[in-house]
Amino acid sequence: MGAREVGWVDLPPECSCRSCRILLTTTEHGGLGIVRVEKNSRLHLWSREAGPNGVLRWAPSGVIELETVLPDNSGSIFIVAFVHGLGALFVMTKNAGAFTIDLVSNRVRKVCGNSSVNYFVPYTSFCTPGTNTDFINF
Repeated sequence: MGAREVGWVDLPPECSCRSCRILLTTTEHGGLGIVRVEKNSRLHLWSREAGPNGVLRWAPSGVIELETVLPDNSGSIFIVAFVHGLGALFVMTKNAGAFTIDLVSNRVRKVCGNSSVNYFVPYTSFCTPGTNTDFINF
């Protein structure tokens, strides 16, 4: 962004179809990643790595079996958002609501039971212990 240039990265061949549902992410080590939903049953994780000759390439970095972590009859699954600092993915299901999936531990947490939510704005907040956050009255 500082150089005001646009870069281009080709997707893995498995993610190049128009009907693929993918989301750009970051990896545990801060690199570029991709998550792709396959047939509503698996999340395929890809990361950008240096190949044997030093050329960057896409490499599979994991698979999360959604059938084992989401409720039965969840229906269609849509990748909604990714939160970089947490390594968490938000997914919306047609029948069971919205969930976060930790990409490191594969732990799932239900965040909303309503399947009609249209927008997500994921954010993180923090608190610094030992600081007074109350307003000071003069």
